[in-house]
Amino acid sequence: MTKKIDIGKNVALRNLFKYAEEVVTEEGNTYYRFPDWFQLLPDDCDIILHVELPEDLSMFICKAGLGINNPKIKKPKL
Repeated sequence: MTKKIDIGKNVALRNLFKYAEEVVTEEGNTYYRFPDWFQLLPDDCDIILHVELPEDLSMFICKAGLGINNPKIKKPKL
């Protein structure tokens, strides 16, 4: 289940991205976690809140947990 939210030019919401963990999947989708997973759409004005993980995000998390040369979740710089 997903819910699309238009954030437009809301600066306060956009500032949350610097406090969120970030993932860019092989498919090129960008996801953030704060505290739940959400996706920033390419137009930078819409986000999708994900209740159930999308397939590409789920695969990224599984691979990241295996270590070695797999991509990692980017932690926020506080």
